[in-house]
Amino acid sequence: MNKRAQSKYPLLVGLLAMLGVIAGPTQADNIQRSCAADYQIFISRAVTASNMNLVIIGKWGTLGATSEDYTFTARRGCGRTAPNRCRQRASAAALQCMQAHTQSLGNTPSACRSNGVQGYRVGNMQKLLQESVCRFMGEHSGVNTSILPKPYYVDTTIRAYIHGYQGCGGGSRMKVKRELRSVRVRCPVGQ
Repeated sequence: MNKRAQSKYPLLVGLLAMLGVIAGPTQADNIQRSCAADYQIFISRAVTASNMNLVIIGKWGTLGATSEDYTFTARRGCGRTAPNRCRQRASAAALQCMQAHTQSLGNTPSACRSNGVQGYRVGNMQKLLQESVCRFMGEHSGVNTSILPKPYYVDTTIRAYIHGYQGCGGGSRMKVKRELRSVRVRCPVGQ
């Protein structure tokens, strides 16, 4: 029925809609899909306070303690016929959260508490990054950190890793990795 007829016969339109003759999009036509996201850290080198190279590392690690998992999800909706669009929207929401948090390392930004983001547990990223990098240097770098000057500094790059089914990497890709920020971390913590 065209708009002119709808405005001329509102009771008829209401009756036809109740009988299911005029069907518009319903809640059942909408779906939601999600993507998972993690922070990865690249430990490039350890340097002195005066920027003198101590050791080149060149290894990837993850943000967080080995016993803790900081993976979170973003979930967004779309029409039933376009599930990849849901995941593209979820991926964009996760990336927006991660970009916002790496620009303000101290506190969790609102973008990580809304927009479909679920299970986000990173609070003070500055502190968590320092603990993660310094622990990595002591346990996984292959360097005897006891011979390094105290303190030493570690050049680190934070990267977003968003993954899941088709669409989570944007377009038709299943994953995306995006460098977010470079940070110089002071180790060992507390010295």
